[in-house]
Amino acid sequence: MNEGSFKKDLILLFGDITGFTRLSEERKSEEVFLMLKEIYKICELIIKSKKGKIISYIGDAIFAIFGFPEISLRDFENSIFSCFEINKNLKKNFNISMKFSIHFGKVQVIIDEIGEINIKGKEADFVKDINKFSSQEKVLVSENFYKILKNKYHSAPLKKINLYGKNLYLYEIDLKKIEMENIYVSSLIEIEEKKEKYLELYQTSHNPEEIFEAGINLIYFLIREGKFFTAYKIIEELMKETKDKSIERMRVLHSRAWLYYITGKINEGKKEIEEALKIYEVIEKNKGVLKIFLNTLNISGLLSYRKGDYFSAKNYYTECIKMAKNIEEEKIITHFLTNLGNTYFQMGEFLKSESCHRFSYKLKKENKRFIDLPATFISYSNLLIEMGKLEEAERLLGESEKIIKDYSLQIMEIYYYYTLGNLLFSKENGGIEEYQKSLSICSKIDNNFPVPMILSGIAIYNSYHLKDKEKTFKMIEKAISISSEQNNFEYYILSNLALLYALYRFNENCDDLFSKLSKLIYEKGHFRFLPEIEKMGKLDKKFKENKVFKYKRNLIIKI
Repeated sequence: MNEGSFKKDLILLFGDITGFTRLSEERKSEEVFLMLKEIYKICELIIKSKKGKIISYIGDAIFAIFGFPEISLRDFENSIFSCFEINKNLKKNFNISMKFSIHFGKVQVIIDEIGEINIKGKEADFVKDINKFSSQEKVLVSENFYKILKNKYHSAPLKKINLYGKNLYLYEIDLKKIEMENIYVSSLIEIEEKKEKYLELYQTSHNPEEIFEAGINLIYFLIREGKFFTAYKIIEELMKETKDKSIERMRVLHSRAWLYYITGKINEGKKEIEEALKIYEVIEKNKGVLKIFLNTLNISGLLSYRKGDYFSAKNYYTECIKMAKNIEEEKIITHFLTNLGNTYFQMGEFLKSESCHRFSYKLKKENKRFIDLPATFISYSNLLIEMGKLEEAERLLGESEKIIKDYSLQIMEIYYYYTLGNLLFSKENGGIEEYQKSLSICSKIDNNFPVPMILSGIAIYNSYHLKDKEKTFKMIEKAISISSEQNNFEYYILSNLALLYALYRFNENCDDLFSKLSKLIYEKGHFRFLPEIEKMGKLDKKFKENKVFKYKRNLIIKI
């Protein structure tokens, strides 16, 4: 860092220990000194972890800055989160707390010959002077600071004060209310740092074990972001370095199976899983191996689900849940619960599906698995739309949108816009723009897998509005063709339902298709679309009595 002096806009934080004079009087001077040292250490570690820097200690107070050398919106949030974490730690360790004040303004930055930073100017004095108006449970912030975050943290002006001959407003932000936001942002930063670390290790390390671990972890980040080609290249590189009958080979096969599943190569994914399971039979069993085995079974369930074998998928997931409990790995249960909920959804067991999604949602929140939440949010929202609980579905989709964008989860963004399209179609006969956004993301990341699902949604929208009959049927034909190639039963039956609906709406004969879909329902136990088919084809009483009718509110209303 070059020495010099310059002016710069910075976030300024001042924290003062409450009741410290009383504490000092009750203790020996040596004890007070050691206590202050520990307090300073806690403050320094937390502020540093939030990308800030302590400039000075002033008796029982600290003065810190955020946004140096470059400032971002995240620095404004981090300064508030630092206050929360410092008080949380001080209360736990010493049963004391600090009063905090934060300001944003232009200050004189002075860097000496050894790189130490000093801050001068009336803005630095201002943040210290307003601290006397602060309280323990809230952060007092200046108007300059508050206007940056006012859309996120709502507050009324606390009071009008006069400093330096000016009338100014101060604002309070409740520390208790930002606890979850703090945890969320900390998790996001941690994920970003992990990803950078894995990339650096994979590219620069000379240790084969480090390279392997970094590569495996990097693959999952890349797949979530829709960077399939890069993920596949790393998988191929790691495969060359693994032995035939080893846990490392099993892990790489598992990664490739998941990539195949995400991109719609169901049969290829099945081959990878079969090879991974053969390795499991001959390698030494331990807790780590069992975890990989569970995740491999989970993908077996996903592949069975896509082929329409819901009973096998259900058995895989329930077995995974039992085994995870036995080896005390309850954190990974969340994935199995979401997938089990989706399976019950397709089978028309809506109450069981809702129970699974609720529990998965709860566990992921408790374990701060924010990156995994959108999968549950979106699956749960689709269920709620079918059950007619549109407001609740809208709330969950709103929560998922922020996480998807913050974590750059392009795969989930496809399903988010598709589900939002379903919601808008159910509410107000809309959704076409959302379906088209979803389709454009598929094209952007070159992922054909969800295309039949989206085309079916657009076709149903077009049919309802009696738009462009020829184009609608071509769209459905393409959806059926792709889902058939992928051996993807869920999207195949959805595409055929779109065809049945189009035939019905455009006054064309649909008896043959109705009979075909009825037969598939009997064979696969796929009762999710039963009410729509019954409405268009007048199924027998046995079907009508199925409890799925109790909850369906979506397409049958349109029909």
